[in-house]
Amino acid sequence: MTAQLQDTDQDAFQAEKLLEQDYFDAAKQAYDKHLEEAASSTVSGNVHERSSQRKALLNRRRLDPSEAVATARMDLEDGQTIYLGSVAIRDEKYDLLVAPWQSEIGGIFYEATHEEPHGLARKRIFSTTFNRIDTFNDVIFQELSDDFAADTFVGEQDPLLEDLGRGRGEYMRDIVRTITAAQNRIIRAPKDQLLVIQGGPGTGKTAVVLAAMKNCP
Repeated sequence: MTAQLQDTDQDAFQAEKLLEQDYFDAAKQAYDKHLEEAASSTVSGNVHERSSQRKALLNRRRLDPSEAVATARMDLEDGQTIYLGSVAIRDEKYDLLVAPWQSEIGGIFYEATHEEPHGLARKRIFSTTFNRIDTFNDVIFQELSDDFAADTFVGEQDPLLEDLGRGRGEYMRDIVRTITAAQNRIIRAPKDQLLVIQGGPGTGKTAVVLAAMKNCP
């Protein structure tokens, strides 16, 4: 099943949401500090080397101003928790706060299903406004497996369908939050081959291509 904590225990949901917001705020602070340090960092070498180093520091992939530090969280069966976002974020001790969704571990998140969870116990998908968490949706794989085994599965809340239901709006939505396993394989397909993407209107073809371009080295 898809766990909707806010539907069963509003107080527990709000408490959990506050904890998640604290994490988002800490990650954003670490990210902003890194940008400041990169802008003022000292580089060495000759003129051309210093220029190249400075450009590399400033041209690293960055968050869009309206983007949250993370779009999802994955809880592994061994107890480890990993947050996924557009860019890697580390704290002052160089501990990883947010892993990029384009990474190998991000691929596991998108491929995980109740049939093959790939070591995941839970996926949590966030809905945000800038870096503020509006809500989140949990997929707990053991509960999904139990429901299928008992033939009581009634469907899960799908973030992709939610976004499609809202319409396109003025700007194309970033699909990182709603990538499906099939889309994930397209995005991560080898870039040295011809790839034809087919689908009906509004199914995310262009968004998938843009996400694949973001995933280029």
